[in-house]
Amino acid sequence: MAYPRFRCPAVPSPVVSRIVEVLVIVGAVGLFIASLAMILGGSISLIEVTTNFRPHLLVLATGLSVVALVVHRPAAVVAFAAALIFLPSTLPYLLNEQVVTQPGAAEITALQFNTLYSNDDVAAIADVVLDANADVVALHEMTPDRWSELHPLVAGSYPHFVNGLDEPLAEIRTFGTVLLSKTPLRSVTDEAPPIAPVAAVTEIHGQEILAIGLHPSPSRTDAEKITARHTLLAATQSLAEAHDGPALVIADLNIAPTSPEYSEFLGGLGWPDSRRTLGIAPTFPAGFGNPLGIAIDHVFASPEFVVTDFERGDGGGSDHVSLLATVGVVTAP
Repeated sequence: MAYPRFRCPAVPSPVVSRIVEVLVIVGAVGLFIASLAMILGGSISLIEVTTNFRPHLLVLATGLSVVALVVHRPAAVVAFAAALIFLPSTLPYLLNEQVVTQPGAAEITALQFNTLYSNDDVAAIADVVLDANADVVALHEMTPDRWSELHPLVAGSYPHFVNGLDEPLAEIRTFGTVLLSKTPLRSVTDEAPPIAPVAAVTEIHGQEILAIGLHPSPSRTDAEKITARHTLLAATQSLAEAHDGPALVIADLNIAPTSPEYSEFLGGLGWPDSRRTLGIAPTFPAGFGNPLGIAIDHVFASPEFVVTDFERGDGGGSDHVSLLATVGVVTAP
């Protein structure tokens, strides 16, 4: 039995209506194939990177399924099936979990900021740091020249820093990470593997806290950078495991919460997922496109803590917005 074609009332021309129908069918099939590829090939770098966009594809598949109900009903079934496949990985970040902290406990703030290596607006970067007034700060994509200009502007509020610009990772890229703190920092990366994050111990509100500034490469095609990223993530897990006490990872992971690598990284740490309490708040790109962006900047806290709030900045001339996290003490069960 031939399937009757449904012409969209808003597209009266038969030719245009047919084009719309074909586009809907192709889009629905493409989304369904993409949804299956993310399940079957999530460990393949070029496929894994697309998992960062699962929320976007979920919205697209849902919208397309509605349109297809008018244009081509079988395509609606295919698009809806794709939406159902995308949904489980995205739903936890849409249904925020309840945050419970110790009443009256002191809070810690941490600022995550990818400054953009080509950003020459040093004053704007300094304003982001000083306005946030965080206890500990991780600045990524900082070059030696940029840091020499920035340091005098923030040194009054942040006299202590650990400079990661000379770490081996800088041999792969031309920039690095700097950790800043209001309280003294003691670097712990001297005993770390050859490729390591910038990590230091500081004391805040009477607690010795490990702060790790992490920024793995986004590359999914360069074998050396992919290997370096995996090594860096593993080194972070090792540092956190070796530290006897609370810890924070302040990171531009270049990985969104819906990525398998994100789940594997947090699973290796054994830490709670702060995005499940605070949702998907895009941090890249900054500016007009931010609402349609992806959440690749994060602050994670060890089980002694819980991230209770995120506040995003305006970017300070960078292609990322800054992310200010408030961290509280978890109530004992």
